[in-house]
Parts: sequence; C-alpha cells; structure tokens
Amino acid sequence: MNSLHAQLQRVRRRLLSIGAAAAIVWAVVAVSVLLLLGAWLDLLWEFSPSLRIAAVWASGVAGAAVLIAWGVASVFSMRDAVLARRLDRAGDGGGRILTGWELALGRYGIRGRTHSPLSAGLAGVAIADAAEAAKRVPLGQVAPAVPFVRSLTALLLLAVAVGLLAVCLPGVAWTQWNRFRRPLDDIPPFSSCQFKIEPGDVEVVYGGELEIRATVVGGIVDPLELVLESSSGTEPPVPMFPESGGVWRAVLAKVVEPMDYHVRADRARSRRYHVRVKTVPRIENARLRIVPPRYADRAAYEGPLPKDGVCGLPGTQVEVFLRSNRPLRGGTMTIAGARSDRSRDRSPRSSPPRNLEVALRPVEPGSQEVVGRFSIAGDGRFECRVIDEAGQTSQQSFSGGIVMLADQRPFVRLLEPQRTALATPTATLPVTLSAEDDCGISRLQLFRSLNESRPLPADLPRSARQRRRADASVRLPLDRYGLEPGDVITLFGRVEDNDPAGAKGAESPIATVRIVSQEEFNRIFRTREGIQAMLSKYDQARRRMESLAEQVEELRKKIDKLPKDEKLSQAMRDELQRLQKAMTVQADAIRKLAAHTLPYDLDKFLTPKLDELAAIADDVAKNVGGLRARKNLCNGKLSSELATLASRLDRGRRRFKQRVSEPLEYFEAVFRLLNDQQRFVQLAQWQRDLAGRLASLKGQDRKDDPAAKARMRDLEEEQRQVGDALAKLLEDIMEHSERLPQTKELESLRKTAQQFVRDVRASGAVEAIGQAESALAEFAATEAHRNAKRAAEILDRFIARCKGGMGDLACKCLRFQPQLSAGMGNTLQQLLEEAGAGIGNGMMDGYGMVGLYGGLPELVGDGAEYGEMREAHEGRGAGHGKRPNGENPDELRPGELLVPGSAAGAVGNEAPMRYRRQIGQYFERIAEETETK
Repeated sequence: MNSLHAQLQRVRRRLLSIGAAAAIVWAVVAVSVLLLLGAWLDLLWEFSPSLRIAAVWASGVAGAAVLIAWGVASVFSMRDAVLARRLDRAGDGGGRILTGWELALGRYGIRGRTHSPLSAGLAGVAIADAAEAAKRVPLGQVAPAVPFVRSLTALLLLAVAVGLLAVCLPGVAWTQWNRFRRPLDDIPPFSSCQFKIEPGDVEVVYGGELEIRATVVGGIVDPLELVLESSSGTEPPVPMFPESGGVWRAVLAKVVEPMDYHVRADRARSRRYHVRVKTVPRIENARLRIVPPRYADRAAYEGPLPKDGVCGLPGTQVEVFLRSNRPLRGGTMTIAGARSDRSRDRSPRSSPPRNLEVALRPVEPGSQEVVGRFSIAGDGRFECRVIDEAGQTSQQSFSGGIVMLADQRPFVRLLEPQRTALATPTATLPVTLSAEDDCGISRLQLFRSLNESRPLPADLPRSARQRRRADASVRLPLDRYGLEPGDVITLFGRVEDNDPAGAKGAESPIATVRIVSQEEFNRIFRTREGIQAMLSKYDQARRRMESLAEQVEELRKKIDKLPKDEKLSQAMRDELQRLQKAMTVQADAIRKLAAHTLPYDLDKFLTPKLDELAAIADDVAKNVGGLRARKNLCNGKLSSELATLASRLDRGRRRFKQRVSEPLEYFEAVFRLLNDQQRFVQLAQWQRDLAGRLASLKGQDRKDDPAAKARMRDLEEEQRQVGDALAKLLEDIMEHSERLPQTKELESLRKTAQQFVRDVRASGAVEAIGQAESALAEFAATEAHRNAKRAAEILDRFIARCKGGMGDLACKCLRFQPQLSAGMGNTLQQLLEEAGAGIGNGMMDGYGMVGLYGGLPELVGDGAEYGEMREAHEGRGAGHGKRPNGENPDELRPGELLVPGSAAGAVGNEAPMRYRRQIGQYFERIAEETETK
C-alpha cells in the first residue's frame, strides 16, 4: 500500500509542476493580450485616465482568473483515483493498478473486517502487483510536458509580435507604453504632428490678458483649436489664427479663474497646461454684529445680513466683518444718504444726503478678515470693499440698507374688570393690567377714583424679568372701603417707557364699576345665567357623590394591597375616620344646596332629590363609622364592605343622573332655542321701534342741522347694534341647534331651527339693515327710514314662524321628557321672563356685556360653577357699611397686591409691537399712493 501511494505522489508532484508553470505562462499571455487590446482601442478612441486604469485592472483580473481556473481544475484532476486510472492507462496495465488501489482502500470489504486468511492474502498479492506495475510506468509518459510547451510557445509568439510592432512603429509603441504605465499623467495620444506651446504653465493676474502660441512640428494641420477647461466645465473651443513660420496664435482677453488648456487639430492634441490666476482680493464671507442700545434690552444679533437690511434704534452699534481669500491690509466702508430723522425724508427742506467714510481694519496683523464699525443715526446705505496686502482693491463689494427704527410708544390694557362692571359692596374686585413696549417699561400705574373724585395713581410692582412686557394684578377688597349701592369706581392704567430721550406714556380706557346691592346682584346674575344657575346646583351635588365614590374606591385599593387575613391597623382606622368625616362634610354641603332654592317650579320639584342624596351620604358615613368601630375586622372583610358601600354610592349617583342631571341637560339644550326665539321677537320689536323713530326724520336729507345730524349719528349706532345683534342671534340659533342631543325626537327641532336661520339670512333683512345704516352715515334720513321699515316688516313675517314652528316643537320636546313634564310648572315662563330682563338701550342679551363681581353665598363651595365668585367673600369684614377711619380707598394696601402674572388671552385695541413697523410701512405706502394720485 505504501509503495503504491508513493508512486501516486510522484505523479501528482510532476503534474502540479507542469500545470502551475503552464498556468502562469497562460496568465501572462492573457494579461498581455488584454493590454494590447486596450492599447489598440486607445488608438482608435482616446481613453480617459479612468478607462486606462480600468483596462490595466481588467488585464490583471484576467490573469488572476486563469490562475484560479487552473487551481479549481487541479483540485479535481489530482485525486488518487484519477491518478491511479491515469497510471493504469499510461502503463497499459489492464486495470491492475486501479484495482490494487481500490483493494488497498478496502473498497471490497478486505480492510476493517475479519475475513478468511485466503481472501486477505489474495488482496495483498494484488496490491503488491499494482505497485510493481506503477513503478514500471515512466513519469514522462504519465505526465508529459506538452501543456507547458504550448503555453511557452504562445508567449514567445506574442513576444515576437510585440517586438515587431515596436521595431516597426516605435513612436506608437512608446506612446502607448507611457499612457498605460502612467495612466494618470497627461500624455497625449500618438500623432505624427507634435505641438510646441508657449507659454505653457503660466500665472496670470486676475482679469489680465493671456496670449497662447502653438508651433506645429511633423505635419500640417488646419484648423487648430484652443480648448479651455475650468471648474465650471469645458467651454466651447476657441479658434487659433495662423501666422508666419507655422505659428498659431490665440488671445484670452480676460482671465478671471484658474483653468487648463491645450490645443488640438483633428485627433492630434498637445498635453494640458495649467493657468493659475493671481487674484485680487475677493470677499468670500460677510457677517454682521448688531448691538442695540442698552436701554432697549434686546439681544445682539450676529450673522449674515438680514433680509430687511440693518435695522435698529438710534445709537445701535453695527460691526461689519468681511473675510477674503487673501491676507488683507484693510478696506473702506462708505455710508451714503444718512439722515438724522427719517420722518423728514419727504420734506423739501430736508438736509441733503451725506457720505461717511469708515476705515476697515484687519482683525489681527496678516489676517484675512477685516472689521468696520458705525452707529445708526438715520436711514441710508453702506458699501464695503477690501484691500489686500499688495494694495489691490476688491472688484466686488458688500452692501446693504440701513433703516433707523423709531422707539414706539408703549400701550397698556386693562384686562379686568370689564369696561362696564357691577360689584357688590363686599366683593373683592380683581384688577389686571397688561403693558408692553418695544424697548422697556419704566413705570406701570393704576389710577382709581371713587364717585368722580380726582384719580390718584399707585405704582404697581413688576418682576425683574418683565422689562418689555409687564403684567400686574391687584385685588381691591371693597368691604374695607365702606361702599354703598350707588357708588361708582373708575379705574384706568398708565404705562411709561424707558426712552432716554424722554419717557413716552400711554393710558388704557376707563373701566367703570357700579356698586349694587346683593339682592340686585343676585337678580342680575340670574338674568344673565338663567338656567345655568340651576344646572350648576345639581351638577355640584352629582360631582360631590362622584368624589365620595372615588375616595371609597381609592381606600379599597389600598386595603387590597395588604394581607387579607391581617387585622385592621390603626393607620387604616384613621383612614376610615377621615373618609367618614369627608362623607359627613359632603352630605352637609348637599343639604345646603337643597336649602338654597331658586324661584323656578322645576327647582322646587327637583330639590327633594338632593335630600335623598344627602341621606345616602349620611347612611354610608354611619356604616363607615361602624366598620371603624369593629375590633376584629380584617382587611379582606373591610375591602368587601367598602365595595358594597361604593356600589351603593354609585347606584345613588346613577339614579340621580338619570332622574335629574340628564333631564336638566336635555332641558338646557331645548331652552336655549326657546330663549333664542324670545330674543328674535324682542329684536324685531326693537327694529320696528327704530323704524318708527326714523319716520320723524323723513325729508331732512343732508340738511346742515347739527341737532339732526347728531341724532342720525345716534340712530346709526343703534342700527349697527341691531345688525350685530341679529347676526349674533342667527349664529347662536345655529350653534344651539347643532348642540341638541342626537335623538329622533329632537331631529325635527334641529332641522326647523337651521332652516329658520337660512331663511332669515336669505330674506334680505340683513341687507336692509346694512343699507339703513349706510344711509344714516350719509345723512339720507328718508332712505334710511325706508330700509329700516323694510327690515322690520321682513322680521315681523318671521315672528309667526318663530313661535308656531320652532317654539311649538321645543315645547313638545320638553313634554316628551316624563321627569321634566312632571315638575315643569311655569319654569319656562319664569326663565324666559328673567332672560328678557334688562332688554333695551341696545343690550339684546341682558347684562351679557357687563362684568359681574360678587357672589352668591349659598352656592359658594368646592366644585361650584360660581367658584370664581368665592374670592369675593374672603375679604368680608365687620365694618360693612361704615367707612374705616383713616383708610383711603385710593391707596393700595400691601395685601391688595398679587404676584404679577400672565395676562394671556386678553384682547386689546392696539397692535402688538412686533406688527407695528409693518403696519406703519403699509400706511406710509397708502399715503404715498394717495399723494401720487
């Protein structure tokens, strides 16, 4: 076996040697052929450097592929079985060598098993015979050198062919060799014509002229072109003109950027030459730093030139930084057209524009950045140029506009109380001021006056952070001033800015607060709120029950986290005591709500339901007290008992919601439309009354009568109020119809109300009211009366539809609710009568536009809808009705001040600061257009 294996190894080594040599030679042949092919293609089409590199890499890849292919083939051709078969075939052994190799591997079951000595002996004889036969076969016969000879012959033939080409075409061979040996170098393709270029690589001053000459050697060409290549791409060829002596010439008039150039004629070209530009300084980057005056309290700006130019208050410092591509010696900045007051720009006596020269200095010696500074003193324009160390001035410039901003006047708003307000003598009146200035606020004051006395100021404190915007709140405890019904308090605010040239001030409109009695306040409150007062009473009771249920559930969850068999701890008993106390407090609060009755039949019918709720809360509180008193109570039992109590509270709450809250919500949704119906009737009566009063002015059109004109102005304002009230009413009807519950019973009411709005808007009533208002503005009384009368007639036609359609449907929908119909009584009439109180003098919605400051003591409590009223009673003292000795109601006491807070959401009559400049520019443009026309 070992002898046979040794013979196979000898054959394998010879085959590997011959095959490797042949593969290497063939790889060289493949590389050479591909390189020759690439050189030939480069002669036909001039390859770019990247293509030449790709050709070199492709030839290398081809050679590597030949070697890899030989390696893969060797893996399969060098196996022992293949070599044994090859020996057998070369030595004409008739299969003895292959059979001996297979027996030696035990392929017929000789090795690895126990057989008879005879079989083993016969196998050994066969293996020895195969080894002897393999030794007698010559290696040259098994592995001849023919593959290597063939590859070597091919290589020699290729070398001869290349040598002949080099001898016959030495110029071509040398050129292609260099182009592929150094593919990145600029080596022109072979041509019989050679070019001598002057000046070759050259440096030109920026914007200078460049003359290029080309001499042709070795042939005649026509025409000759100059090709320019810059960073922006290849430009169209420039023709060169022939001169005597075979010289061609071209001139570039202005060179402004670096470029490469070469000359070409047909397929011949010169190598590329470089043109470097010696540039004058170029401004590559510009930035500004704008520092407002210190009093403006504004952050400095640093960055590129703003879109609107350099804008700032007088005295604003501006720094201009310019960076160049070359070291700079300095520069110049010209400020043109500056004036000290831009408000006089259109005046013919305005001073002529003046120019101001500012020197630019390097940031540091040898720096490429310079800086210049100036102060804003008027409108104008600036322009900058830089100068390099060689004394060359940049051809480009950096420029921008200068706009001097005016320090705007501040403004102040009195956010609270409203312009017209009512308050009780015991109320705490909140006063909120909001002031704003474009630069800063130096003082914020509140002026107060009682019964037309001289208004006295009081400075309001401001936060240190509130510089341009100041919000301050004051609480005035009216009970300290001993006020009585009929007294009138007037309030207004004043603000002053911090302009160093002289503080500018502004004042807010005056707010008038009339003192009314508690009874009058209650009546007015019900007039404005109406049904909301009744709804809040029962909603508060429902929320109190929900709060009790939540407290019980939270305590039960705490107990569930404890071991069930463990006895109740003292801490948990304390929790039960707190829960019992909370239930007792809530039950008392619900009974107080029940004790506060409203003058409505429905409220009298529903009040007993509050007593039922209070009884449930009391009963649950007693049960909680019993649980706390049980000594051996465990956590698990307590959790079960609390779950039962929570369920009882929830049932009571849900029963109250079904019997009281939901019917009341239903009633509110329908009542809104009934109230809208009454408002429409009253509005139609108002329009009819206005038309009747206008009849006395017929025939007094455009007379020069001051009294008649003054009356028409008053009637114009009243007609405007009617129009606004009608528009608001139609919007309310549409909104209230959309808020109706989505039930089949209310669908007809919803459609009727919405159709009513559409019909009124399409009837022409709104247009007639507008025409009457316009006629009054032009003092055309006759036309105003005609349009006002037409509007009244149109509205009268809708009164029948309003009462018979929408009103009847609303009453039917209320009768549909059993809980409502049982206790309705005269509630509708009572609410509608109260909602109609106060109608007149242009107030179509009662006291809706009047601020109310006071409280309904009976409803004050947690969760009440009147929670904002609770502050009105906190300052009630024993001195009501008497003026305290030595106490001036016009002086702010320390306790009357609140921490300055936000006044977000307020509506003012003046434009915010950030829009004032745009608004001013707009009106300036309008003025200019008007003057031009």
